[in-house]
Amino acid sequence: MPNGTKSATVGEIPPVTKRPSSGALALFLRRRRRRLYVLTHRSVRRIVGWGLILLGMILAPTPLPLGLLLMAVGLYMVARDSATARRMIRWIRRHIPILDRGLEGLHPRVGKDMKAFIDRTHPDGRD
Repeated sequence: MPNGTKSATVGEIPPVTKRPSSGALALFLRRRRRRLYVLTHRSVRRIVGWGLILLGMILAPTPLPLGLLLMAVGLYMVARDSATARRMIRWIRRHIPILDRGLEGLHPRVGKDMKAFIDRTHPDGRD
């Protein structure tokens, strides 16, 4: 081969070209991809959350408490990304003390995401 370069023969793996590890364009593309990923997940969480809330409202009159459970899960999903939903939950917790006591009782037994949710919706307004 001219200039001392080797080409890959049949059965040989061609050399891998390195991705640019730095540079303004690479950084811009990584940040843009990450932002799109976050926005997509937030949108999906909100749509699924509102769907569960609506389904819970439909199932609320049934004898089983499945509707209330679906509404609670949907509200949790929506409140993760919405300050308005967190304020609404905070207002509900302030006016329904038994719900607030129940959530505070669950606090030591749940995972870190649910603990953060309980803390962020505390009636004292810690957001």
